[in-house]
Order: sequence, then structure tokens, then C-alpha cells
Amino acid sequence: MDIDPALEENLETLQATILDKKLSAPQVVQLCNEAGYLVLGLGGRRFAIPFEGMVAKLAFKPQGLADNHLEWLFYKAASPEVSRLLAPTYRHSPQGINWQGRCRPILVEDLDNAHILTRQLVQAGIGDVVINLGLYEDKVVCYDYALLRAETANKLLHPF
Repeated sequence: MDIDPALEENLETLQATILDKKLSAPQVVQLCNEAGYLVLGLGGRRFAIPFEGMVAKLAFKPQGLADNHLEWLFYKAASPEVSRLLAPTYRHSPQGINWQGRCRPILVEDLDNAHILTRQLVQAGIGDVVINLGLYEDKVVCYDYALLRAETANKLLHPF
């Protein structure tokens, strides 16, 4: 997917401002709204802004940058069997923004095979899959896979 360099630069500036000012979650939402961006999702360290078929995942806490880096490494290293269970991460910008395929929400309770899918994701090394499932191109995937088991993260960060 093509990402407009000017848009990415604007988002990198926004992320830097948020991190420099150590803004709280409500302040992040307010600043994004003032800048004309909708916050689609807000976690403990990152937030997502939607764009055509994608979301940009930005950090509002320094640990969110690490989350984006790990998520990117995990996606790039995933086997074909695992990557089909993940929302695709198309790009990791030099400033730590992840560009991922946009998912529609889904309730885990509505999935007949949720236990099978979550077991596969946990076996792959993801730690918090149950609340992070969505629909991407009409298939159920995990859209937040930054919280990894320690041994999985270690292998990604120290491959040798």
C-alpha cells in the first residue's frame, strides 16, 4: 500500500509533539481532533488513526515506540501460517509509526472458533489476543500483536 510521504511526515511530527509534551490519553484525542484526525482506537501506550483501508499506529508513551517495533518485527518474521492470522503491517516508519491494514471490530463471543484462533496466536508467542481480534477482508485476525511472550520478543530482538 502506498503511503503519502507528506502525511507520514505530519504524523511523525504529531507523534513527536505528543511524546515531547508527555500528553495524557484525553489530551492525545483532543490534539488529534484539533489537527483533523480521528482517533479510532486508544490503548495504554499507542493510538490508531484511520486512513483509506489502513490505520497508522502512533505512540503516546515511549513504550509505544517499542510496541510498534516489536509488532513490526513479529509480522516480518511470522511464518505463512501465523501471518494469515495477523492484520498486515505494511510499513514501519523511521520514527516508529506502524501502518497496518484496517480491521472492523468483532466480538470474540460471536466467534465459534475463537478458542482455536487464540490458541494458535498464543502458541505463536502473542500474549493478549482475546481482546485484539477484528475482521480484515472478511477474515478474523489479530490486529494488536505487540505484547509478546518474553522468549518470543527476545528471539526477535536478538536473532543470533
